[in-house]
Amino acid sequence: MKINEMYEGDDLDFDMSIAKPETDFKQEAMQIQLMKIEDSEDDPDIKNPIRTVKTDDGKEMRIERPEAIALLKILKMTMPPDTKMQIMKNMQMSAGLEKMLKFVHSKGLVK
Repeated sequence: MKINEMYEGDDLDFDMSIAKPETDFKQEAMQIQLMKIEDSEDDPDIKNPIRTVKTDDGKEMRIERPEAIALLKILKMTMPPDTKMQIMKNMQMSAGLEKMLKFVHSKGLVK
């Protein structure tokens, strides 16, 4: 029996496609770009590790993996949704991202 035959006509029919979140970002969301850096470990098996992000104001910035991990920790913290969205919007621009990088360095979050 095929899986689509098992559920045909059941109440379990639902759209499995993942919708792109509605944002006004020009580039890919910074959180996703940082996750790609985090996933791109320094390993001999990875030939071209990802180490740059592109901001909405068109700047390409180098972010090291420990910095990406620290920035992602900030975004995973418990905070009001409006605050988190404001931080994410600020990080989409080079000035906001630089400010957050200085912050994680000053707080010793970069290991």
